[in-house]
Amino acid sequence: LSTTVSERAQVLVAVLRKFRLPTTTNLLDMAQRVVTQFPPNLSGADFSAIASAAMMNSLQRLSTEAEEEVISSVTSSLDTVLDSWSDDRLTPVVTEDDLLVAAKDIVPSITQRDLDRYEKLRMEFNGTKQGQGS
Repeated sequence: LSTTVSERAQVLVAVLRKFRLPTTTNLLDMAQRVVTQFPPNLSGADFSAIASAAMMNSLQRLSTEAEEEVISSVTSSLDTVLDSWSDDRLTPVVTEDDLLVAAKDIVPSITQRDLDRYEKLRMEFNGTKQGQGS
């Protein structure tokens, strides 16, 4: 379980590494900003769920843009619009907002009680390791 902002950001970076982000975005910087908005008791699976939901938000935005282009062009069909888009244009881009919106719906798989128990065990284990070095 990652507890510090840095550790949590590294988990999010790992989950997002294959996603396309805005070209001006530094993945680690964005991850560090975003995880401060997340609940503290998220597991790696929760981070994956947030990333998947963020991708869905991105795909929904892309779909809406295509539909709006069809509506604004009376003679175009959805197929015509999508055929006119480049591969780059067709690739969803996950934004910081996509992640923040996705995180609002996440229900952490680790309870606060579990988190407290984990912290207690971690402190006991670290105390035992420090005592062994004396």
